[in-house]
Amino acid sequence: MKLRKRIAALGAAMVMAVSMMSIGAGAYNLHYSQGAPPSQNKITETTPLTASGVDRITVYSTTFNVYISGAYCYADCTSHSVASANINATTTYYLTYSGASIPKSGVSVSVSTTLINYVLSRYVMSSGSMTA
Repeated sequence: MKLRKRIAALGAAMVMAVSMMSIGAGAYNLHYSQGAPPSQNKITETTPLTASGVDRITVYSTTFNVYISGAYCYADCTSHSVASANINATTTYYLTYSGASIPKSGVSVSVSTTLINYVLSRYVMSSGSMTA
């Protein structure tokens, strides 16, 4: 009986792992340092994702550091109509699809992230992950 439960639990864990891999998660990592060579600063980035059929893109901001306040990271979906987000803290942000523009599961989605007001702040770092 115990062996049967262990095998069932292992099977359920494997199914969950495979479904998580197919969600289509992505990551972003932007940074700017005053005085650094332009090749070392990353001001904008486009992250490809695979839609899962939900009504929003979830952005998990795991790092947001700034030397002088005022800078933020602007996130917007470039392939579908969504509400954009101004990322300026380590929290969860939602880019909700507007109207009937929710992509079906498996459709490619692109999210653009850009640092704004970074020169005034002298140093900005924003990174995290996202799922569609």
